This record gives sequence, structure tokens and C-alpha cells, in this order.
Amino acid sequence: MKSVYAPVSGKALALEDTVDPVFSEKMLGDGYAIEPDKQAKIIHSPVTGRIAVVNGQNHALAITSEDGLDVLVHVGVDTVDLNGEGFKMLCKAGENVEVGQPLMEVDFKYIKAYATDNTVFVIITNTTKEMVFAPTPYRTVTHQDLLYSVR
Repeated sequence: MKSVYAPVSGKALALEDTVDPVFSEKMLGDGYAIEPDKQAKIIHSPVTGRIAVVNGQNHALAITSEDGLDVLVHVGVDTVDLNGEGFKMLCKAGENVEVGQPLMEVDFKYIKAYATDNTVFVIITNTTKEMVFAPTPYRTVTHQDLLYSVR
């Protein structure tokens, strides 16, 4: 069983119920989304592993977990258009990270005002048909709560 933890506090959602078809239709892989709560400011690492990629606009990063999951953490919808405004990256590619380690500061109020949506997506990009995701969404989580397990 491989575990993925919530990177931010808020309401866990099924991908199918998000506004961006790239995520809702699972074009990048399977996972969950989190609607961040009003006090949220930091994105934490959902897994222990190595930062594989940091997006140039600072709104997304990829982590290869120590148990082989490729995890994409993407903040917001249409946030690429913000050119990095509202984001401060706290890590760099090649860095080893632990579950719960701060990865990025986010001004969610700014994102909500100037992007389409401020939902945080936590996607396994190397998803296979054999993978089983649990638990179910639609619950309140705090960062470092178990978001889902993958078998």
C-alpha cells in the first residue's frame, strides 16, 4: 500500500467534480483535489521522495516518491497565466523531501481573485488500471492527513 497525504487543509474532492477537464477527465492520471480552506498558505509534500520538476511559473511541481509514485501537485486552474504571481517556491528540483515538508507558499486569495479556480490537485501521473484509490473524497482534511492510498 502506498500512501499520499494531503498537502493542504481543505475539502477533498473527486477529480470528476473539478472545473478543468484536464483533471476531471483524468488526462494526466488519477488522484484527488482539495478545495483549500481560508487559512491555507503553504503546500506541503504529500509523499517522501525527490522533487523531479518545478514548474517555471511556480504553480506546480512533480515528486517521485520513494515507493515509485510520480506525484503531480498543481495549484489552481489557469494559474499559468499568473506568471508566478501569488506563488513562492520553497524547494528545487533534485531536492529530497519528507511528508509534510513545506514546498510552496501560496496566496490563495490572490489565486481565487485572478485565476479560474484555486483548487489543489494531487495526481498520480503513472497511474495503472490495477491501482485502487481509497478513501473516498468529500471530507475535510488537514495537511498531512491521509488523502488516499494506492495498491
